[in-house]
Amino acid sequence: MSKPVTTDLLYPLLKLGLTFTQLSPLTERLLDWFTTLDWIPLSRERAVWIREQNALTCLARRGDAPFVPFLNGNPPCICWEAFSTGSIQTGSIDKIHCWGCLGSKSAVILALPILAEEGAQGVISLGLREPLPCSDACTTSFFSELIPLLADVITAVRQREQMLADVMRYRTLLDTISDAMVHIDSDGTILSINAAAADMFGYESDELIGQPVTLLMADPYRSCHDDFLRNYLNTGVRHVIGSSRELNGAQRKDGTVFPVQLRVAEIPIHGKRAFMALIQDLTERKEVERELREARDQAIASNRIKSEFLANMSHEIRTPMTGVIGMTEILLESGLTDLQRDYALTIQQSAASLLTILNDILDFSKIEAGKLHIDRVRFNLMTVLEDVVDLFSEMARTRQIEIGLLMDSHITLEVEGDPVRLRQILTNLVGNAVKFTEKGDVLIRVTIEAETAETQKLRFSVSDTGVGIAPEHQRLLFQSFTQVNGAANRKHGGTGLGLAISKKLVELMGGEIGMESTLGVGSTFWFSIPLQKRPDAFGWEADIHEEENIPQSTRCLIVDANATSRKILDHYLTNWNIPHQAAADATSALDMLRDAALAGTPFNLVLLDLAMPQTDGLMLAERIQRNDRFGRPKMILLSSLGGHVDPYALRDAGLDGFLTKPVRQSKLFDTMMTVLRGKGQKVSTCLDSYLLRKSPTPQQPLQSEAAARYRVLLVEDNPVNQKTAYILLKKFGYDVDLAENGRQAVAKVMENLYDIVFMDIQMPEMDGLEAVRRIRHLERDICHTTIVAMTAHAMAGDREKCLEAGMDDYLSKPIDREALAAVLQKWLYAKQPIEQPPPL
Repeated sequence: MSKPVTTDLLYPLLKLGLTFTQLSPLTERLLDWFTTLDWIPLSRERAVWIREQNALTCLARRGDAPFVPFLNGNPPCICWEAFSTGSIQTGSIDKIHCWGCLGSKSAVILALPILAEEGAQGVISLGLREPLPCSDACTTSFFSELIPLLADVITAVRQREQMLADVMRYRTLLDTISDAMVHIDSDGTILSINAAAADMFGYESDELIGQPVTLLMADPYRSCHDDFLRNYLNTGVRHVIGSSRELNGAQRKDGTVFPVQLRVAEIPIHGKRAFMALIQDLTERKEVERELREARDQAIASNRIKSEFLANMSHEIRTPMTGVIGMTEILLESGLTDLQRDYALTIQQSAASLLTILNDILDFSKIEAGKLHIDRVRFNLMTVLEDVVDLFSEMARTRQIEIGLLMDSHITLEVEGDPVRLRQILTNLVGNAVKFTEKGDVLIRVTIEAETAETQKLRFSVSDTGVGIAPEHQRLLFQSFTQVNGAANRKHGGTGLGLAISKKLVELMGGEIGMESTLGVGSTFWFSIPLQKRPDAFGWEADIHEEENIPQSTRCLIVDANATSRKILDHYLTNWNIPHQAAADATSALDMLRDAALAGTPFNLVLLDLAMPQTDGLMLAERIQRNDRFGRPKMILLSSLGGHVDPYALRDAGLDGFLTKPVRQSKLFDTMMTVLRGKGQKVSTCLDSYLLRKSPTPQQPLQSEAAARYRVLLVEDNPVNQKTAYILLKKFGYDVDLAENGRQAVAKVMENLYDIVFMDIQMPEMDGLEAVRRIRHLERDICHTTIVAMTAHAMAGDREKCLEAGMDDYLSKPIDREALAAVLQKWLYAKQPIEQPPPL
């Protein structure tokens, strides 16, 4: 008869969420229950096979046959056929090939496939004492009902195991995240947290599950959280959700409030609204930020103190230096003996060296503080370069080395940039080259690296034939306070700041700097900077006399033993389109003169160097003068020895002109034009007779008689500086009054009429800035007294502060005689003296 399959044993399997290890004993109990069915001839031997990928694994087994752990269909058997076909299979054990998973008590095997929607999930193998007709309706109905139920149980257990495995992986992943993660429902109740959240807030996980998330908040966030959440659920208006915010309102279990970065996202689960909060503790970051702010504030304060210290030190050093330099200049004009004059010059040179060191340190401090700015003014590039060459020409002559300048002819000379800083860079590089070159020459060369219609990028290089720099020392160049050759620098001096300052200046001007050097051969330092073209500013090229066009018949012979000098002169003459040849010695020059005369194309101009071996320039000039066959060319002598040449010897040698090397290009051109056109007389007792410069006639300084009509007020508290400036002004012929502080200066300006006032800045009782403000206030629009700041302050912004206070001009101490004269010339040249009121 048919017996229904009880579900009392099967359905609890689904409810319990069993694992496969728990399923095995329950399966045993189920199969034991089969044996109570007396209408099925079971032998009590059985096996349960569960699908694992492409094989069947034994889950439960009873029988005395050897244990078989798995089936894979090789060879096929009744159990595998039931699994692969999904149909009940039966057969005699002793009549077919079988793995023998049951035992000796079974004569027949009944293989029941465990079927689910996704296919067979396994096989139940039952041993029968005798064959069972599968056509029996009761038996078929029984197994048709049993097997799907068992398949459902196995499938559900598999799915739950997979879900639990996924949950464990998810939990492991969350626990490895360093940021806290808190999962809450729509009521704000905590559903889960990760390990980082428990550690961050100081709770155990069980203490937070089911608690309101406001437990993790401090006021005012705690009191308003529920309203924000409710408002979002009702209106969708976001406050924190979907964004990231910094909040200083997270609270630990011990009550500590700390800053966090909070990100909240809505993550629905099973159709219900829920939220995930990602929380990052900012305590350490905020502490680092606080330390950085304090360090920045300390650095700013330190820089301010350093700047103030440098400004004060500048004032304190420059104040006595003003006296040293000024009084030395006065002393040199007082009729000293040769020995006394030598002593005074040594003092002057030492003071100038100290001033250079001070300026280097101040420039370096300005650069480090970011207070050094690059100007943009129009200037003539050739003037800057030739000024630098002139600056070191005497030093080069003393060391008996040549110094020259070579510039591409296509360079636009009128440019816009910072001529002061460009001159400073060139001065440093050329000064080093001359200082470290014992013999040979120093060559400054300027070429075009790149060019547009508006700008040109120029490469300035300074090459020398000095000692060179070893490769291991080259990496130390351009570093602050670094000198690569200790012995040489002890001999020549220096702060080790020049190249570092030059590098910073070049970078501020938008360029780059570098060097190449070979030990024992020489060095080349170079830098490239962009300069704006300003061809309409003031043409140097137009500086040449229009009427002084080069005679078409001009042919020139260069005679110079120095290859660099020949190269420079060749460059100049090529640019001027003058046919020429060059000789390295007197013998070659005489041969060229003779050949040219015989060919009917004699040279009518000869440029001779004085210092040549065997036959020098004077001797060669005499030989040329005595030989009528050479056509009596005009001759100009070039000398590196400065004025140490007897002018009568120049006249006797038949020379038409004399120039001192290094020669300015414009001077050479003017001299050549003068001698070729026969203007002027032979060199007699005056050197550089034909160095004609095309520049506006400078304004002549005021004569003492005229200067005496101008009244000057000198405001200076330092006795030495006051005396120095007073003597200089009196030597110029001015009527000078004195004041020792700003208060006295205001009183004197109100009592008297002054043409110009020189005002010190740092003074007792009242400083110069306050004094000029009071003077301007008292003057209003009635009058305006010219006031010039005269101060030892030399830091960035000092000039601007003086001008803003009401000064008209600025002089930095130590006061240079020429600079003082220039200021007086500037403000008094075109000004009529103020008529003084008659005495009371």
